[in-house]
Amino acid sequence: MTKQTPQKGSKPNTTILIIEDNPGDITLVREMLSGSPPTSSYELIPAGTLAAGLAKLVEEDVDVVLLDLSLPDSFGFRTLTTLQRTAPHVPVIVMTGYGDESFAARARNEGAQGFISKNEIDTRMLRRMIRQGIIRKTKEDEIKATYRFLKIMNRHTRLLPMARDVVRELLAFTLSEACRIRVLDKQGHLFTLASEGFPDSPDACEECLGFGAEACRCLQVASGAVNAEGPYFTSGGSYYLESCEDLDAEKEREQQHARHACLNTSYQSVALIPIRHAQEVLGLIHLADFREYTLSREMVELLEKIAMHIGAAIKRIRTELALNERETEVFDIFENAPLPMLVVDQNFLVRTANQAALHYCGQTPEATLDQSLGRVLRCRYRKDDAKRVCPDGDDCEICPLRLLVDDMFKEPQAGRNPKTFFELYCDDSAKPRQLLLTAALLKVAGTDLVLLYIEDVTERRQQETQWQVARAMLDHARERMIVFNAMTATVEKASMQLTRELGYSRMQVKQLHYHDLVEKPAWDDVVEWAKSTEHTTETVALKKNDGERTEVTADIHPLTINNHLYVLVNAGT
Repeated sequence: MTKQTPQKGSKPNTTILIIEDNPGDITLVREMLSGSPPTSSYELIPAGTLAAGLAKLVEEDVDVVLLDLSLPDSFGFRTLTTLQRTAPHVPVIVMTGYGDESFAARARNEGAQGFISKNEIDTRMLRRMIRQGIIRKTKEDEIKATYRFLKIMNRHTRLLPMARDVVRELLAFTLSEACRIRVLDKQGHLFTLASEGFPDSPDACEECLGFGAEACRCLQVASGAVNAEGPYFTSGGSYYLESCEDLDAEKEREQQHARHACLNTSYQSVALIPIRHAQEVLGLIHLADFREYTLSREMVELLEKIAMHIGAAIKRIRTELALNERETEVFDIFENAPLPMLVVDQNFLVRTANQAALHYCGQTPEATLDQSLGRVLRCRYRKDDAKRVCPDGDDCEICPLRLLVDDMFKEPQAGRNPKTFFELYCDDSAKPRQLLLTAALLKVAGTDLVLLYIEDVTERRQQETQWQVARAMLDHARERMIVFNAMTATVEKASMQLTRELGYSRMQVKQLHYHDLVEKPAWDDVVEWAKSTEHTTETVALKKNDGERTEVTADIHPLTINNHLYVLVNAGT
């Protein structure tokens, strides 16, 4: 017996298989169910032996089984086990004339959805037990099915293998002949991710794509443009067709002229279930079968719940892929950065270093991995003129390098980038290298690490020191000297002797341009001399504040301070 699809709003009959060898008990159950209201009518199918009951399960579409454990061809819980092995999808309610609470508990543990004592049975109890047994079995099946799919999805980190395994599981679960998973790309086009059972020809909806979303059921479901109140749709936005005979061609043409490429290939049962993540539709599950009535509304509604888990898995994998791409991009930036950079853990050990750091330290990647930061930098931090190779001795406990790293782990605040100057004694070098270290907190796979930027500022610090000395000399020099910025041609510094002679205050002279003070030589010539020679001697015509002009013989020197070019004009005493 094949159950026909009910009209919308009606409730199907509940078909009950009662496996019972006592005709009186069968009659009693039939009488109890005969007075049911029209909204919950029952159909009772009797069987006197277990073998007869198993045959009925094959022939009939049964909703629930009432099972007596004492039958002519089977006795005890072995009866229940045999029945469940043959029809695991059908809920079973044990009905027996003996037993207590422990017996009922064992029946449930063995897989029965309920237990009824024949000595205490009444109409209300029987109907309630049948209804609850069907609901409980449905929930159990949903949980088991969901677990099976979650187990598949959780073991995959790549989209295509996961989709293939899910398609195979959907075929096994629904017993359909064809299944595919189709996903939307960024342009809103559907493409097949994994497919089994469909012809090797192009996508079944390929011929529909030219008609737009309003003319293709697949695109309607994938875009969410469905009428949940219309025929063949669920409230969850799925489309299902149990038989092409149910399809009224004229009505379909009136309803947006929707096309069914699946029906052109003689499929009788079709289901299109949207794959969602939150409110976003990511694609759809496409099921098809040449047989009628293989995809019920209940099955489709269960698949809608499973499709939500598939959507979550697709979103997770896509997010992980995006993060991996981002990590690759960040790693490329790290690897190719011009500044030396190292990643250090809480034990002061180097976890990785970029190419600039390896070159600066004169190390190989193998020599730096899991080595002390001090050893990688070949540090000989000195205290009281004692040289020690890091991390030997107590010197490392007060080493600014270690203190900086320790400080980051003690106060791991995002956006905090402390800096410190560090004098690095490399090997047996008498003079230290001046390093500026900047720290930043990283979290990789849940582990806190510190990223160190290393900037060798030895030459810059030397130039700064020289510039400070030069400024002090200019302030007190007897020579007539002035320094111009080669980039802006403005006065950077002038000696007191020259400032007084030209009739300017110290504040006034710093606001002047080269052309305000010097009539000749031309500024472009001065810059060329500074770039090409160490120094030159030229006749310089200076302008005083009162408009007078004076010529002097001056030495012109180039100065490089902090990688910036300056010009020193020294006119002597």
